[in-house]
Amino acid sequence: MGSSRAILKTLKEMGLEDTASLIRFRDANKRAMWAKGSLKHMTRPHGQRWMYEQAHREMQRMSLKGKRELRPLIWLCHRRLGKSFLLLLLCIEKAISQPGAQIKYACATRSQVQEIIEPMLGLILSEMPRNVLFRKKDIRIYFRQPDWPPHLESRITLVGLDYKAGDLLRGPACDLAALDEARDISVLEYCMTNVLAAQFVGRPNPIVIMASTPPESMEHPFISRYYEDAIRSRTAMVIPASKNPDWSLDDEQLVCKQVGGKGSLSYQREIECELKGDPSRMVIPEIHECKDYVFTNESIPYPDYYRPYVGLDTGWKDHLGCSFGFLDFMNQKLCFVGEIFQPYLTTPQAADLIHEKYEELFDERNRSDGIWRADAQLTIIETLRREYGCPFMPADKSKAEASLAAYRGHLMEGKVLIDAHACPQMVRQHLYGVYNRKRTDFERTDGMGHLDLIKSNTYLHKGVKWRDNPIPRTARLQRDKSYGYEQVPRKIGGRTEGTITKLFGRYKRPR
Repeated sequence: MGSSRAILKTLKEMGLEDTASLIRFRDANKRAMWAKGSLKHMTRPHGQRWMYEQAHREMQRMSLKGKRELRPLIWLCHRRLGKSFLLLLLCIEKAISQPGAQIKYACATRSQVQEIIEPMLGLILSEMPRNVLFRKKDIRIYFRQPDWPPHLESRITLVGLDYKAGDLLRGPACDLAALDEARDISVLEYCMTNVLAAQFVGRPNPIVIMASTPPESMEHPFISRYYEDAIRSRTAMVIPASKNPDWSLDDEQLVCKQVGGKGSLSYQREIECELKGDPSRMVIPEIHECKDYVFTNESIPYPDYYRPYVGLDTGWKDHLGCSFGFLDFMNQKLCFVGEIFQPYLTTPQAADLIHEKYEELFDERNRSDGIWRADAQLTIIETLRREYGCPFMPADKSKAEASLAAYRGHLMEGKVLIDAHACPQMVRQHLYGVYNRKRTDFERTDGMGHLDLIKSNTYLHKGVKWRDNPIPRTARLQRDKSYGYEQVPRKIGGRTEGTITKLFGRYKRPR
């Protein structure tokens, strides 16, 4: 009661003694917030507020930092958090606070704009004071504050990207690009690189925000490119329902009944924001369990003696994928230390790149003993051998499913090691490569081609001579000073009389 009396006393001192005066005070406060361009009071107190504050921190960083650097904000958040409402709110904030601002709000389809965005627009504008001028024309919304110069307006363009492949986003400039449900945008990379990138030139503080739940396939550019980049630049925000107090226990129980509980794939992906692709479509579904010991960010040490391996999967539009590795015989590991992954290469260009990479990765003493395998037409293989000095042999493509299964098994056993720094595309294909929906072939994508590096790795793995020791007979290995030096057998596990004698001694007939 004491606190209530104190509040009443404070309101009385402010002249707010009745309901009418309180309403007038509230309306005056709203007008002040709209004039200032701050609509924070319309956000929910937790999940939405966290993302709102991150967006404003990034805008402030852009205005204070001398070096201009555009770092897209990536919001990976659960369903029903209100990300579409928040994105539209930020667009309107930008429009009423920056005279002449050019803002793009994009959804995957035009129907999403009509069914989701326009009702939210009406809800936000219902609180807008009358002195803020507003008009809507087709897909564009115009705002103007009363104190701005005449004929100066800010513009928000609402676009569905299923029409004209995202080219409706084109325009002279852009200050804020909000891409809603990025997981459903099939032309996401095209919109960023070919349409929006040039529109940020000359703008004072441009910003890009992408918001979505996780996609079904992790090779989607929203995850495989922009989310991974945002993690490195610390501009990614992940908000699962379990971390958001705005998500109530009743909400959780309601959803669990429909999707089959918390352990279901739908709940984990849509509600808990876990990056889990459909296991039935992934080419290497075990990779997320073993990635900690398959991929390394440190340089892989080379042994003194090794046998280089070069695998090639040729292509024109589907990319040329070439893997470079070696067998660490003592540790029994197939190590991949380099890659080539480029489309539209002619045969001379490909041969030059392969020779250059081969000489860069492998020392002169071990180069002559390499094993080269290629999936290509015999005429191309013969041309590479005779005219360009690339001694490729045809890859064994029989029992393709069994070969891939054997490769996956050795990944799980830790017998394959990949240098993540030297082979970024190889890592990406292993993590996000999927089959097509009919599971008849690998999915083709612009970023990962036809998973050509997985193919070349599989061809190499099938031809690895695990028991063939690359250490020559003349070499000596210092095992232990107390035992002196011993010569390692040429082959381990061989059945020749000499090898058996070295391992077990000369046979003596029992008496």
